[in-house]
Amino acid sequence: MLRITVILVAILAFPITARTQEAASCVQPSPGNAQKCARIALAQEFVRELEIIYRLQEAVKQELAEDSSGPGKLATSIKVRTRMLFEMNDSIQALAQVTTPIIKLPMKIRRQCGHCGDFNSVLAEPGQAVPAFKCSACGYAAR
Repeated sequence: MLRITVILVAILAFPITARTQEAASCVQPSPGNAQKCARIALAQEFVRELEIIYRLQEAVKQELAEDSSGPGKLATSIKVRTRMLFEMNDSIQALAQVTTPIIKLPMKIRRQCGHCGDFNSVLAEPGQAVPAFKCSACGYAAR
């Protein structure tokens, strides 16, 4: 519970104007800030889920305080389970909408020459075939 409180305090300590400006810039995200917008959306969803969990915990405490008998506890647990299922389904749908773009980077291929034993590296762009080997030290070309 202490961790949740610390996280909430840290998030709330961040200036509200900065958060709203960043969120507003993500309404029409440009290619340069798409990843930043996805992170902001994920953080907002995380905070929303923390608020829901806290609200459910408080509701359970209140309901158990009102009726602490055996049947009352059973009814409370059934209600809480149903609420949690609905909230989890909402969270799954919200997280499905938060998309983090996958950026494919060039792959560095490091190979050893079969003639002189020197190591060579070459960059291959995503989706392209691996280039033919040619040693930079001795000029040996593998077939």
